[in-house]
Amino acid sequence: MGNGRTEKYPSFLIFRGQFRHEIKCTTPNCGFVDISYEPFLSVSLSVPLHRKYTVKFITQHPVRKITRFNFNSSYQFLTVKDIMEQIEQVVKISTANAGEI
Repeated sequence: MGNGRTEKYPSFLIFRGQFRHEIKCTTPNCGFVDISYEPFLSVSLSVPLHRKYTVKFITQHPVRKITRFNFNSSYQFLTVKDIMEQIEQVVKISTANAGEI
């Protein structure tokens, strides 16, 4: 498969690869396609970090009550609506107007 040097290191075989680039002509009746490959040994990937969110939910009726919710999330695009939907599972609120906040 390869030379003896790379076969000694299984991780080298796992983490190497090629990016495929394709260029196509969009003009009618052209049909031109160019495909090329670019080798790589490693690709950087972002790893989402855990974030902690604390939300205070204050009810006014029938009595004023403060409830604290703690969220641990690695989801990068957590929205207010997502948080309200989680709170809704515990207390009865409507998330209909969450997009307006």
